[in-house]
Amino acid sequence: MATGSHWYAGGPEVVTNLVARNVSCKAITVEGQNLTAGDRYLQIFDSNTLPVDGSVPLYSYLIGAGLLFAKTLPGPPPEVGRRMQNGLVIAWSTSSATLALAATAVGPIYADGQDLAPGGT
Repeated sequence: MATGSHWYAGGPEVVTNLVARNVSCKAITVEGQNLTAGDRYLQIFDSNTLPVDGSVPLYSYLIGAGLLFAKTLPGPPPEVGRRMQNGLVIAWSTSSATLALAATAVGPIYADGQDLAPGGT
């Protein structure tokens, strides 16, 4: 897969979601922390804007209260990283199967990857 420049998104702010990229990309890792007193689901979407509640994520990970997490997204072997056609959005949800955006900020989210080169596959 042809890839362009490497990128890093996110920061220490406590958030409910992160629009990490709004262009085609290869998402490699996602990390952060659930700073709430309850379990939340970290959901990953192939989108360039925040999906509406009820949207089905590509991935949904249970993150326990107070826990740090780091996820490497799978790619076709032997590569790592998931190709995202539209972009990368990460959100904290109270539901596992569909997005139920957390009503209050949950914790920081960081992501890194590579943009797809123009004409890349």
